[in-house]
Amino acid sequence: MKKQILTLITLLMFSFSYSQTINTVGNSFSPDTLIVNVGDTINFVMGASHNAVEVSQSTFIANGTTSNGGFNIGFGQTGTYIPTTVQNYYYVCQPHVAIGMKGVIIANALPIYGCTDSTAINYNPLATIDDGSCTFSPTTIWSEDF
Repeated sequence: MKKQILTLITLLMFSFSYSQTINTVGNSFSPDTLIVNVGDTINFVMGASHNAVEVSQSTFIANGTTSNGGFNIGFGQTGTYIPTTVQNYYYVCQPHVAIGMKGVIIANALPIYGCTDSTAINYNPLATIDDGSCTFSPTTIWSEDF
C-alpha cells in the first residue's frame, strides 16, 4: 500500500507542467539554454530593443534571422511558448544575433514510470524510469526430499 501511495504521489508531482522564464540581460538571453519538458510553459520577458524569433538549426548556426514560422515574441513584449514536441527550439534576437544573442530550448519527453525489467509479467516497454512495481511469475521448485 505504501508503495502504491508513493507511486501515486510521484506521478502527480511529474504530471504538472512547470513554468520557466527567459529574460534579456544586456545583449543576451538569460538563461540562453533552457531544458524543459514537453508541456512546460516558457515565459519570455523582452527588453525594449530585443525580440525572440524561432529559427531553424541551420539559421541559428549561420547567425541568420529568418523565422521558421514558430514562436515570435516582439520587441519589449512579454509572451509565452509551450513546447509540444520533443526537439530543440532555436531562437535569436534579430538585431543582435551577430553579436551572439541567441538561445536554445531543449524540450524533453515526460518520464514514464513503470516496470523496466523485460523478464517481469508487467514489463512496460514504454517505461523510462523503473518504479519498483515489477512482478514475476512464481517458480516452483520440486524436491524429492519432502
